[in-house]
Amino acid sequence: MRTDKMTLAFAYLRLSNEEAREGESSSIGSQRMMIQNYCKQHGITLIRELADGGWSGGNFDRPAFQKMLDQLEKGTANLVITKDLSRLGRDMREASYYAEQFFPEHGIRYLALGDTTPSTTTSWPPSFSP
Repeated sequence: MRTDKMTLAFAYLRLSNEEAREGESSSIGSQRMMIQNYCKQHGITLIRELADGGWSGGNFDRPAFQKMLDQLEKGTANLVITKDLSRLGRDMREASYYAEQFFPEHGIRYLALGDTTPSTTTSWPPSFSP
């Protein structure tokens, strides 16, 4: 009997005004496409995309980020995916708190797709929680 739990993911997307001026590579659309493709390739159900456009990564009081935390505390998803850790936040101490403490304490895995590649890790996909 198979007892695998369904993977329900939130995509969190962020782009500051300063980054938007630098070009397309980090755009919300680019992040969205990367995460959607990853979910399709790995059989992950992407149930919601939350985006904070024009918000600094040093500020964790971003509207979509706070909405995501509220939904996660209600058990809506069991996976959060970002393009890379910097999309979660630029303050590495606080970003690490969410990736290494908050998410695991709530039974949520966190994937930062661009931070690790299959050739540099023994497990794929990369994850910041056990």
